[in-house]
Amino acid sequence: MNLKNYCFQVACLTGLIMGSSEIYNSAPVLAETQTFYQKNTSSLSIANEYYQQGKYSSAIAELEKSIPELSDDLLRGEAYNNLAAAYFQIGNTPVAIDNWNQALDLFEKIQSAEHITKATISLSQAYVNVGLSSLAIPRLTRAIALIEERPQLGYVLAIARGVLAKAYSQTGQLEKAVSQYQLSLNLNKDPLVMINLSLAYKALAIQNQNLAVAARETAFNLSEASNLEKIAQKNYRLAFESAQKALKLADEQGLISQIDARVYFLEFLNEKIPNLNASNSNSDLDAQKSQLTLDALALLDKVPNSSFKAKRLIQIAIVLSDAQALPILNRASIMADKISDRRSQSIALREIGQIYLQQKKYNQAEDFTLKGIIAAEVALASDNLFLLFWQIGKIHAAKGEKTDAMKSYNSALWNLQSNRDHFTVGKSNLFFQLRKKVNPFLREYAGLLLSGEPTQKELQKAIETISLLKISELQIFFNDPCFENIVEVVTAQVKISSSLASKELEIYSLILDKRTYLIVKKPDNSFQVYTVALDSQKLSKEILLFLKNLKNRSHQNYVFSSQSLYKLLIAPLERDLKEIDPDFLVFVHDGILRNIPMEVLLDDRKFLVEKYPIIYQTGLNLTETSKIKNREALIFGLSEKVRNFSALPFVRQEVALVEKIIGGKTFVDRDFTGTQLARNIEKEEYSVLHIATHGVFGGSAENSFLLAIDEKINLKQFNNILLNSSNNIQLLTLSACSTLPTSEQATLGFGGVALRNGVKNVLGTLWAINDEKAIDFIKDFYEKAYTEKLSLAEAKRQVQIEFISQDLHPFFWGSNILVTSY
Repeated sequence: MNLKNYCFQVACLTGLIMGSSEIYNSAPVLAETQTFYQKNTSSLSIANEYYQQGKYSSAIAELEKSIPELSDDLLRGEAYNNLAAAYFQIGNTPVAIDNWNQALDLFEKIQSAEHITKATISLSQAYVNVGLSSLAIPRLTRAIALIEERPQLGYVLAIARGVLAKAYSQTGQLEKAVSQYQLSLNLNKDPLVMINLSLAYKALAIQNQNLAVAARETAFNLSEASNLEKIAQKNYRLAFESAQKALKLADEQGLISQIDARVYFLEFLNEKIPNLNASNSNSDLDAQKSQLTLDALALLDKVPNSSFKAKRLIQIAIVLSDAQALPILNRASIMADKISDRRSQSIALREIGQIYLQQKKYNQAEDFTLKGIIAAEVALASDNLFLLFWQIGKIHAAKGEKTDAMKSYNSALWNLQSNRDHFTVGKSNLFFQLRKKVNPFLREYAGLLLSGEPTQKELQKAIETISLLKISELQIFFNDPCFENIVEVVTAQVKISSSLASKELEIYSLILDKRTYLIVKKPDNSFQVYTVALDSQKLSKEILLFLKNLKNRSHQNYVFSSQSLYKLLIAPLERDLKEIDPDFLVFVHDGILRNIPMEVLLDDRKFLVEKYPIIYQTGLNLTETSKIKNREALIFGLSEKVRNFSALPFVRQEVALVEKIIGGKTFVDRDFTGTQLARNIEKEEYSVLHIATHGVFGGSAENSFLLAIDEKINLKQFNNILLNSSNNIQLLTLSACSTLPTSEQATLGFGGVALRNGVKNVLGTLWAINDEKAIDFIKDFYEKAYTEKLSLAEAKRQVQIEFISQDLHPFFWGSNILVTSY
C-alpha cells in the first residue's frame, strides 16, 4: 500500500477535533536557515519568511515552485525538509511524511549524519502524530545513537528523546515514556515536554486505577488493590505537579509556550481527578480557572491571526460555560475564515451549533452546523464531517424529523467508514479520543433505526450497526489496530446464517438510556423488534440482584429474579419460539446483559436451557457450533497457591480426567509456565486447549489474565501466543476461571480471543466453581462432545439438564457459557 494513502487512512486527525489537546507537538526540526538561504535569496527566502509568519500555505507554494529548479542534493533535501514541516503545520501529515522521506533519501545519498538525524526526528514526529509509533521508535533509536556518537549534534538530543517518549506513550509503554521525558528535560527544560510528561503520568494513573478496580472487585488481592490505588494517586499528583512546572517554565520562554502551558493547565483543572483537588474548594478552582482563561486570552491577543491561535481559542472555549464560550468560538470562527483555515472554522462552528442544540435552539443549531459542514467539506475533513452530520442528525431527531435524521446519520456513518482509522487507529492518542464518540454514535444510530415502527430494512440496518458497535468495543478492549479487514466484511457476515441447515433464532440486544431493544432475526432473514419495559438503570439493578442471588448456593432466592428476567427478556419472544421451534438460540448481547447466563432464566416450570441449546456470539459471525474432531488436547492446570491466589485442589483431578477422555499432553503446576504454554501452542497441533487456573477477565485486555506458576499471562500476551500458532483450535476451555462480577466485557474477553486467532469455540465460566461438581461438569461435557459426538452446544445443554434433574442449584451449572466465533 502507498504510504501516503495508508497514513491518510490511519490518521488525518488532531486531538483538537475531540475538544482536547492530548497531543502537544514541538515544531519540526527545520533546515539551518542561515546556511540554507545563503545559497538562494529569492523564492526560498520568501518561503522562509512566510513560514516564520505562520503563512504555511504561502510557504508551501514558494517551496514547490523552487524545488524543481534546485540541482544540489543537499539544497533539495533541505527544501523538502522545510516543505514537509510546512505541510505538517497545516495538518497534512501524510504529504509531510512523503516529503520527509524524499529529504531523507537525498541526505542518505550524500551521507550527511546531521541532516539525516534532524530529518529522522521530524519524520518520526509525523509518524507519532498519526499513530504510527511502531515506525517511529526504531528510527528514533537509530537517530539517538547517531547523536550520541557526535557531540556536536547534542542540541537535538532533547527533541529526539521527547519524540521517542511520545512514541512509547502511544504504544502503552508508559514507564519508558516517563523515563525518556525526564531525560529530555535534563537536557532542555522545555515546557511542552513537561506537558507531555504530565500527560504520561496521568495515563499511568488511569492505568493503575483500572487495575486497582479489577483487583478489588475480584477480591483476589485487596492489598494489591490498595497499593495500586496509592500508586495511581501518586501519579495523579505527579501529573498535577508537572503541569504546574510547565507553567513556570513557560513563563521563562516564548509566547507560544506560555499560551500552551496555560491552555493545558486549564484543561487539566477542568478534569475530575480523584482526590487531587480535595484541599481546594470549588470557588478556589473556579478562580484559578478564570485567571488562567484571562491570562491565555490576553497572551493570544499578542499573537497574529493563525491556525494556532484559532485552535487555542477553541480549546479554551470548550472548558468554559456556554455564555463564556460563545463569543470566543465566534471569534475563532471569524478568524479561521479570514485566514482560510476551514478545518478550524468547521470545528468552531460545530461547537457553536452544539451549544445551541443543548439549549434547544434548534434553528440556530442547524444553521451553524450546516455552515460547519460546508467548511469541513472544503477542508476535506471527513473526521469532523462525521461529527457535524451526527450533530445535524441529533437536531432533526430532536425535532421529530426521523427521515431527515436518518439521512444525516447515514452521512455521518459514511464519513466514519471512509476513515478506517476510526476503527483501526489502535494505539494512537487519537484512537483514545475517537472511541469516546464512536460508541455513543452507533448506539444512537441503532436506537433511531429502531424507533417508531421500523421497516425490515431498518431492522437489518440496526443489526449491521450493532455489529459495527461490537467491532468498536473489541478494538477498545484490545487497544489494537489488527481488525483492519473486519469493517469491510461485517455486512456479508451478518447474512451468513441464511445458508445454514439448522434453524437458529438470533437475538440481538441493545441497551439505551430509556429503553432496551431485543431484535429477533428469524431463519428466513425476517426481523422482529421488542422493547424491554425497563430503563437501563432499573434493568441493571434487576440483573445485579439476580446475579447476587444466583451465586449464593445456600438458598433459592434466585428463582424470583430468574422468573422476572424471563418475563422481560424471553416471554415477549415466545410466539416466535413456538412458531419456529429453533434448533439453537444465539444471543448477541449488549452491556450488562452479557453477564447473564440465559440458560438459568426460568418460566413457571422449566429453565430456558431445558428447551433449547444456547450459544453466545460477539456479533460478527453467525454459524452453528461444530463437533470436536478426533485429535488430542493440550492441557494446562495450576493447583498450587501462587502469591495471593488460593490453591485449586481439584485441578489435578480435572486435568487427569480430560487427558483420559481425550488424550494429549498435560502441564501441571511447576510445568505450567508462560513459556511452556507459548512453546507448545506454537509447535504442537491440538484441536482442544484446556486451561484450568485462576483467571480474571476485566474491562480491558491489560487487566484480564490467566495465572501461570511464574506469571500473569494477560489477554494481550495470550493473543500473541495464539497468533503465533498454526493450530486449528476448535475448542478453548477456560476452567476454574472467573470474570469480574460487574464486568460488561466478559464475553468480549472470550469471544475476542476466539475471533482474533481462529479459535472456533470458547467454553468459559462467568464465576469460579472449585469443587467436585465443576469436575463432573467438565468430565460429562467432554464425554458427550468427544465420545458421543454431540455438537458442543448440545453437549453442554445435556450436561446442564442432567444437573437440573439432580436438583442441583444453578450456581453449579449456570456459570458455563459457550461463545462461538467462526
